[in-house]
Amino acid sequence: MKNSLLTTTEHPLRRDLIVFTLLLTVVFAVYWKALSNGFLLNWDDPNYVVNNPDAHGFSLEHVKNAFSRFYVGNYAPLHIVSYMFDYTLWGLRPSGYIFHNLLLHTVNGFLLYRLVNRFSAAVFPSILSALLFIVHPVQVESVVWISQRKNLLAMLFFLIAFHMYLAFRGAENGVGRKYYALSLIFFACSLLAKSVAVILPAVLLLYDICVTRRRFREALADKMPFIAIAVATGIMAVLSQSEYYGGGGKAAFHGGSPYATFLTMIPVFVTYLKLIVLPAGLSGVYATEIKTAFDSSVAVNGAILLLFAGCAWFIFRRDRKLFFWLALGVIGIVPVSQIIPLVTLINDRYLYFPMAGVAPFVVIGAFTVLSGQKETLRNITAVVLLLISVVFGVMSGERATVWRDSFTLWSDAVRKNPGNDTAKYNLADVYLESGQLDKVKPLLEQLLASKPDNARFHELLGHYYYKTGDLENAEKSYRRALELWPKLVNSYLCLGNICLARSNFNEAGEIFEKAGKLGLMTPDLSYSIACLESLKGDLPKALSYLDNAFRLGFRACGAVRANVELDPLRGSPGFGRIMTTYCLDGGS
Repeated sequence: MKNSLLTTTEHPLRRDLIVFTLLLTVVFAVYWKALSNGFLLNWDDPNYVVNNPDAHGFSLEHVKNAFSRFYVGNYAPLHIVSYMFDYTLWGLRPSGYIFHNLLLHTVNGFLLYRLVNRFSAAVFPSILSALLFIVHPVQVESVVWISQRKNLLAMLFFLIAFHMYLAFRGAENGVGRKYYALSLIFFACSLLAKSVAVILPAVLLLYDICVTRRRFREALADKMPFIAIAVATGIMAVLSQSEYYGGGGKAAFHGGSPYATFLTMIPVFVTYLKLIVLPAGLSGVYATEIKTAFDSSVAVNGAILLLFAGCAWFIFRRDRKLFFWLALGVIGIVPVSQIIPLVTLINDRYLYFPMAGVAPFVVIGAFTVLSGQKETLRNITAVVLLLISVVFGVMSGERATVWRDSFTLWSDAVRKNPGNDTAKYNLADVYLESGQLDKVKPLLEQLLASKPDNARFHELLGHYYYKTGDLENAEKSYRRALELWPKLVNSYLCLGNICLARSNFNEAGEIFEKAGKLGLMTPDLSYSIACLESLKGDLPKALSYLDNAFRLGFRACGAVRANVELDPLRGSPGFGRIMTTYCLDGGS
């Protein structure tokens, strides 16, 4: 490759400014439609942002809670802190949160460009690598889903930590120690955003072996502090996913054993390869067949993986620098490869980190293969890669609109995976919340026919009956749900509300007490207890629980104004103070 094609005589700072502006322009050209997207109100966004008071602005208490609590089964305090920043700027306007995500994605692309450029003076492949990383359609889920901010933040600090390590390796000892310390700090920050960044020690070790050709034992020595931090974070991640701490990501081995999970993942790994090469049919969820025995599908996909491994070995023998990028892509998938079983087997967001290796591998690999060819052929290859980036950018822009809201997301998922129970369950929930009750029952019938002993499905059926006013069948459904899974807080809450409606105050109190013992007090539970205490005549206690409900994130001011159960409170100064404090803007 001739330097005229791949380098520039521009001043480095000016060149970097031009590249950053280019990447920023591309990101907003691809994702501008996403700025009109909203929160996904039945998938994580309420728990992380909308109904999470700890994310609503900066305060000492909020920051303390962010660093001392698990959220949605994850310990990611910097993730929550980033939402405090957003809330301070634009409240709960989702466009602001998505705008922030787009900026983070742009910076990540720029840092990747700088990383690739540090390996070589070839500027054009570095830019093209960053472009491919930015526009690839598998990145859409991480970029436009507000709850996936943690992926973007983890990548940001991960790449900065990598840059600091490279500065340490290239500096004199006195200055190098400063960069080494900074690398450790940014690595810790990346883990405080998402535990997937735990791969950094392996990536740095791979860099030393493949790029600088250090001996393994020598290279391992300065990785030990990184490994210690990674191990501590890994333990924290496993704890956070446990049911005791409210986790939902950790699961039993798929198929009932490590062997079955291993067989199941073989086709999944090949699916990831397909999504990278041809990102068509992307979905919020995927239908994955659980394998309990070796069959023809496992054999065929296993052969594909063996061929892939053989090609990787060939590249390792021929060009270790190129192999580094391929290996980075592979290592990026290890945290979600079911070594520690997770509920979901495959997600687009799991490819955000791998794409940081795949994109440079594809681009640099193409130019390396053509390095001895005529300049015309290399220029044609560059044009082809640019055209692929344009096509991917258009696909990503269209895919971003699917994430506009819960209805568009789950409708798309059901259309692409009609047999996927998760997709149908979430779509039924969307219909229920939007009042389209006639569309709920058919989906629930399909779900219960598929899995008659699924507690969540019976709970959702209870919600359906409750909405239609059939309290008798609602009660039966909630009790059945609790028989199948006695830790469904929401089923207890709804049962208690049914008892409240029937003036069975003692039973309602007992049920609310059970719900409270299962976890942290929720806004809805606190509100329901306020209604109970109001009807029982304990007005100070009722006001205390009502105030607590609002402090926890309850915002249904219209319901408070209309609820006759709260009539005994309305003449009290305490009730007026609460309404003035939380509903002065006439909340919904």
